[in-house]
Amino acid sequence: MRTKKYKIKRNLKNRTNKNIIKRKYYKNQKGGTKNNLHILMRNATNDLIDVLNSIQDLKWFFIEGTLLSVLRYGDTFGKIGNRLNLVDGDIDVMIIVKNQSDWLNKSRLISDELKKKRWNCNGNYINTHITDPAFKGAKNISRNDKVTCYYHTKSHYSITPWTDIHSLIDDGTNNLYVHEEDLLNNVSNWPFKNYGGSITRDIIYPLRNTFYNGKKVTIPNKFIELLLNWNNSEYSSGCVLFPYPIKSKHEWYNYFRDYLESNLTEEELKGIVKYSVNLNNKGLPSLYDFTHGEKYNKCLNDYKKSL
Repeated sequence: MRTKKYKIKRNLKNRTNKNIIKRKYYKNQKGGTKNNLHILMRNATNDLIDVLNSIQDLKWFFIEGTLLSVLRYGDTFGKIGNRLNLVDGDIDVMIIVKNQSDWLNKSRLISDELKKKRWNCNGNYINTHITDPAFKGAKNISRNDKVTCYYHTKSHYSITPWTDIHSLIDDGTNNLYVHEEDLLNNVSNWPFKNYGGSITRDIIYPLRNTFYNGKKVTIPNKFIELLLNWNNSEYSSGCVLFPYPIKSKHEWYNYFRDYLESNLTEEELKGIVKYSVNLNNKGLPSLYDFTHGEKYNKCLNDYKKSL
């Protein structure tokens, strides 16, 4: 006979209101807490790098917030005085493939290798957004151009790192594109809206070698150009050199405010600048161009306006 206590527990388990989700989101010890997400992020990133580097002849590079982290700190997070700056809560990467079939084969191989390290891959491919209203057949296309894997847990709400792995097709003839429809229909979809759906080869090639968490990784050739023109120029709304403050209404505010997303002191600003200067002195890609002169002044002004 099932007790009243069991029924209450079952009912709570089945509830999905926002308050229940938030408690799980902040307290689930299988994922991150306010004190250790940066460690989980580094461990997950290193896992992914090891897998990608272990696959023969695989060409890949970091994008989005992960690329920004590579350039800002050369590490998953930066130590600024007594505080930390964790740039992003997921790991974004693009895999260069010859065609859609090659993408499906390589992404499945990557997923299988991550599963050996106890990652949970969703098993289904995800379609990135098709936003061009002129392309009437958009809703009927299964792009299957992204796969998501979670680090040691099935739940997104337990504050655990995950990786979004995207395709980038290089057929040897045309510009580079995420899915063949972007080229054939000349649409402006994610993430190359500013480029008309595809990008020229010189933006990506030759891939640049650098180090992230002490491990060898690759990034695009024109990394700053790609970052500032990504999607709908989402990274050009502020200064890439400094963390963009998360507003108090943001769902991650209570969490990421502990990772130096706002109210930087003058000494903390100087500490962030020092990372790029040190990376540049080592001959590694960085945000050095934004650390001096007019670009720095504009960065500083943009950051202060964002507060």
